[in-house]
Amino acid sequence: MVRDRDRPGAYATILRFNSDEDAMRHSESDATHERIAKLGPLMKGDARFYNLDVLDETNP
Repeated sequence: MVRDRDRPGAYATILRFNSDEDAMRHSESDATHERIAKLGPLMKGDARFYNLDVLDETNP
C-alpha cells in the first residue's frame, strides 16, 4: 500500500507476481473480487488496474 504525497487521500496497492500467469490467476480469483467489493465503498471512482513490467530491481 502506498500513499500519493501530492494527492491527499489517494492510495494504491502494488502487487508483484512471479509470472503473468500468476497475476492473471490472482485477478480472476473470487477472493480478489470479494476484496474489491469491500473496498469499493471507500474509493472515489472505479478501481484501475495496470499491467506493468519491472525494469530495474536495484535497491537503494
